[in-house]
Amino acid sequence: MIGAIEAFMTADHARLDNLLRGAECDDGTIDTATYAAFRAGLLRHIAMEEKVLIPFARMKRGGEPLAVAAALRVDHGRIAKLLVPTPDRGGCDALRALLTDHNPLEEGSGGLYATCDALAGDEAEALGVVAKLRAQPAVPVAPHYDGPLLHRGQAREGRLERMEERPWRTALAAKAVAARVRRDHATIRALLDAVERACVAAKERRAGGLDSFRRAVWDLYIAFEEHLDMEEADVAPILRSAGATGEARAVAMVLEHNEQRRVILELVEDTECDAKDVDVLVAEAVTLVQAFGTDMDLEDRSLALLLADGSTDGAGIAHAPG
Repeated sequence: MIGAIEAFMTADHARLDNLLRGAECDDGTIDTATYAAFRAGLLRHIAMEEKVLIPFARMKRGGEPLAVAAALRVDHGRIAKLLVPTPDRGGCDALRALLTDHNPLEEGSGGLYATCDALAGDEAEALGVVAKLRAQPAVPVAPHYDGPLLHRGQAREGRLERMEERPWRTALAAKAVAARVRRDHATIRALLDAVERACVAAKERRAGGLDSFRRAVWDLYIAFEEHLDMEEADVAPILRSAGATGEARAVAMVLEHNEQRRVILELVEDTECDAKDVDVLVAEAVTLVQAFGTDMDLEDRSLALLLADGSTDGAGIAHAPG
């Protein structure tokens, strides 16, 4: 017999599956109203997991997060990206494939939901969690966005490979990766500047300022997620080849990336849910901008050392997140 939390959340999975199926018309078009209900429901479902279940599990474990939490947040970020563009059959197929791989992390024995049921002290506590899940507000959704940043990010999704399968070991390869990192950093710095400008507009309550703030945070999230994916595909193998400490440095980078994903995804959700005062959101965004800028400065310096010493094994790349 499954617990109250798993019963509630798996029923919502089934509801969302039906909505996605219903949004796909026989003639290949998309029923926009049904898809809009699916999109809003899936974003709210993600918010229930991120804002209720994952924090509940961490609290019950004395502050120790679930091992699966990082993987869930990475998936949630990828799902959110697929919900941004105007829907078509290809996008629906991509969402279905991702959800098919993602849902087993949450359902069944050992999944997120059963784990939360087990962590609840009794049925009354589990029902209390369900009450919080039911009370989770709808997520205000942004308009669909089909700009170049989005498509650039999605194109990379299909090219990612496991880091151990790409042993970059030559100076030429390392320098090519370094050049890509620098290009990404230039793009991200421009987006960080845009977030800062949007922060000012939102803080001053200018007309359209909050919408501009939401859009700037979305654009930063999309580009930054792509950049982290690139580093895990291309930089991690260089770190792995850097002697005895290489493996630990590559793992540390991925763990740092997961924390950065958590922070920026939380900001995206908070800007859409209107759960916090605008001034609080702006302060969080400014802190994020400063932290990401500092991280990129550190990484740029380590890349400069790599190019200067002509390393052929990647040892010149120090771990610097982002």
